[in-house]
Amino acid sequence: MGSGTKRKKRVILLSLTVGLAVAHVFYYYFIGLRLFELRGGVRKMPNGWTEFGGTDRAWTIPIHLPGCVILKIEDKLDAAGLGYLRYPLAPIALLSGFAPSPVAGWALASLIIAAFRRERPVLGRYLWRLWLVLFSWGWILVPSELSEVWQYTVRY
Repeated sequence: MGSGTKRKKRVILLSLTVGLAVAHVFYYYFIGLRLFELRGGVRKMPNGWTEFGGTDRAWTIPIHLPGCVILKIEDKLDAAGLGYLRYPLAPIALLSGFAPSPVAGWALASLIIAAFRRERPVLGRYLWRLWLVLFSWGWILVPSELSEVWQYTVRY
């Protein structure tokens, strides 16, 4: 295999990863908001106002859970009134909120490319590609405070 072929495959993988990462951001926020609304977290009131909250559970993607836990710890630190140390974990929380999308994009791109190249096994040894795609694109039900959609609707 020549270096030109390897470079072409890398460019395809990178392009597909970036495109799927952007798609994952929209998927996570828009589908998450819709699922939160279906659980009763967003309600349209008869007077035209919108009420946020009111549900104890919300849907989130497992790969986003570390960032959500960091945001919850940040809430606890803020409630403790640390003054000048306010929001010490904010950069980590911000990074952990956006870092999963490139991972999700790469996971799905890797699975798609393996399927087109007819690699054996397509799903990877021990089905790692399948598990990573499910872990980064699937939804689980968690306490509301541990979901990002709760953070940007109810909390703020």
